[in-house]
Amino acid sequence: MDKKTIKLIRKVVLILISLVVLGIVIWRANPVEFFTDDIKDVDLALLGLVIVLYLMNTMTKAIRWGILLNTHNKDIKLQQVIPIFLMGLFTNNITPGRVAGDPVRAAILSKKSSSRFGHGFSTVVIEKGVDFTVLTIYGLIGTIIILPMVRFAVGALMLVVLGGAMVFLLTFFVFMFSGKLMSKVIELARKHTPMPKKLKDKYGDKLLNMAFDFKNGSKIVSKSPKHFVASVGLTGIIWFNEFFRLWLILEAMHVDGVNLGTAMLASSMATLFGIFLPIGAGNSLVISAIYSQTGVAIEDATRAGVIMVGTSIWLSFILGIASMWLTFGFSKKKEQ
Repeated sequence: MDKKTIKLIRKVVLILISLVVLGIVIWRANPVEFFTDDIKDVDLALLGLVIVLYLMNTMTKAIRWGILLNTHNKDIKLQQVIPIFLMGLFTNNITPGRVAGDPVRAAILSKKSSSRFGHGFSTVVIEKGVDFTVLTIYGLIGTIIILPMVRFAVGALMLVVLGGAMVFLLTFFVFMFSGKLMSKVIELARKHTPMPKKLKDKYGDKLLNMAFDFKNGSKIVSKSPKHFVASVGLTGIIWFNEFFRLWLILEAMHVDGVNLGTAMLASSMATLFGIFLPIGAGNSLVISAIYSQTGVAIEDATRAGVIMVGTSIWLSFILGIASMWLTFGFSKKKEQ
C-alpha cells in the first residue's frame, strides 16, 4: 500500500470516528426531548443573535486575511477574498486537523489574482499563528477564572498544557519572522529531503521557489507592523465573539451558574484541541466535557456544544458550498 492510500485511509477513519462521536454527543443531548418539550423554554431571539454574530465574525476573519494580503498585493479586493476564505473554511471544517483548507485558499487566490502561492500561504500560516496565540491567552485567562470551580489537578493540567502551547507559539513567530533561520531550514530541507529523481527534476525547482516565496511573504508581513497589529486586534475581537456566543447559548437555555470565564476556556480549548475530529465532533465533545467539569448538567453541557457547532461549523458548510458555486459554477455559466 502506498503512502497516499494510507493517508486517505487515515482521513476516512478519522471522519468515520468523528461521525460516531458526533452521533454519541447528539444522542446524549437528547434531541427528541429538546425539540418536543424543552425548546419552549429556550430564548430563540438569543439563538438568532448567535447566528448573526457568527456571520459577522466570519466576515471579520475574511477582512483580517485581506489586511494581511494587502501587504503583498494592494490590488486584492475584499469581494475576491470573502468567497475564497469561505471555501477554505468549509474545507478545514470537513477534514481532520483543519489545515487542508489553508493551501486551498492560497491556491485559489493564486489562480484568481496575481498573488503568488507562497506569498498567499505565508499570510494564512501567520493568521493561524495569531489565532492560536490569542486563543491560548484567552484559555489561560479562562482557566485562572474557573480554578476555584474545578479540581486542582484539572486546573493545573490545563495551565501546563496552555503554557506549553504559548512557548511553542512564541518559537513559531521567531521562526516565521527570522529570514535567516527560515533560509537555513529551507536549505537543509533541499539537501536532505529524499525525492525520486523524476519528481525532483519535475517539481524540485517549483517547490524551492514556493518555499522562498513563503519566506519572502513572511518577511514582507513582518515589515508591515500596522497590518500585523491590525490583524492581531481583529483576532482579539474574533475570539471574544466566539466565547461570547457560547455564553449566549447557555443564557438562552437558562442554565444557572455560567460565566464568561468558562465560555472563554471552553471555546478556546475546543478550537485548540477539537481540530483532530472534523465536522464539529471535536468541538462539541470538548465544550461538553469542560462545562460538565464546572458543575453544568451533562445534558445541558452537551446541548450547548451541539448548538455551538450547529450555529457555526455546520453553517460554514452552507456558506462554503454557496461560495464554490458562485466562484466556479457561476463563472463557468458566464463563459458559456
